[in-house]
Amino acid sequence: MKLARALIVVCGVLALSACGTATSEPSADNPEARSMPSPAIEAVDEPEPPGNVSDPDVADVATTWSMCLDHEKTASQGECDSSKTTEKLRRQEEEFSRAVTPAKGSAPRAIARLRLTDRGPGSRAILIAWRSQAGALCLASEEETADSGSGSGPQGPCVPEPRCTKICLDLSGSGMGRNTRYVLSGVVASEGDTLRLTLDDGREVTYELSGPLVPGFREYRVFMLDLGRDLLTGLELLKGTRVIAEEKQPDYVIRSMRCSEKYPLGMPRSSEDVEKSKLAQCFEDAK
Repeated sequence: MKLARALIVVCGVLALSACGTATSEPSADNPEARSMPSPAIEAVDEPEPPGNVSDPDVADVATTWSMCLDHEKTASQGECDSSKTTEKLRRQEEEFSRAVTPAKGSAPRAIARLRLTDRGPGSRAILIAWRSQAGALCLASEEETADSGSGSGPQGPCVPEPRCTKICLDLSGSGMGRNTRYVLSGVVASEGDTLRLTLDDGREVTYELSGPLVPGFREYRVFMLDLGRDLLTGLELLKGTRVIAEEKQPDYVIRSMRCSEKYPLGMPRSSEDVEKSKLAQCFEDAK
């Protein structure tokens, strides 16, 4: 990945990668995970909050195609100088837009809410859901505080790539530098009983799954968690003692996200400023 591209990907909203399913027994050499109380997720049925994060045209989705159209040429020239490449990316973006367009009569609605008590009065995370034209579940998330708001999406089972199945969780961040805080939100297969998280400091924590089922998609259950300053290196969905799905986050992605906290990038004057920044050097060292 080119540096300029990496800057955009890491500084933006990140989702866990390498999603898939598995069926296995827990490794005997893993330490026993600490059991935690289930997050206090509240089921709601409300209109989508202002901001239209469910709209693919205004969502916080950075693609090489849209960057190639940017007058500032944010993407490297090598990513933009092939007509075949840009045409392929244009088709992918059109496919994404079609995949997340709501079905007729299926307006996006807020279905769950999690209070973020350590971020000030009234702070909360909101999960939004709707049915796509192909009948798949689409998701978006909002984070609201007293003086700001942010959102990410569309995402979830309806998205072509990367397609998720039993674990469809999005990691979003808000704040700047060392004040950055993270929220995990989305859905998991309702057949699962618990979700085991491996944090970037090596701790393992397990949460019982008791969130609301998704209206119209009862095969999925809502999961939302205020991670605070923690980041994830892995997730395991369990049914009893059996792992039925898992995801891993590469170490270099975690290191790069910590770089973004240590050296928050403002508005650079030029791409040369970006290339020479401490953040760029930190990214190089993180590889």
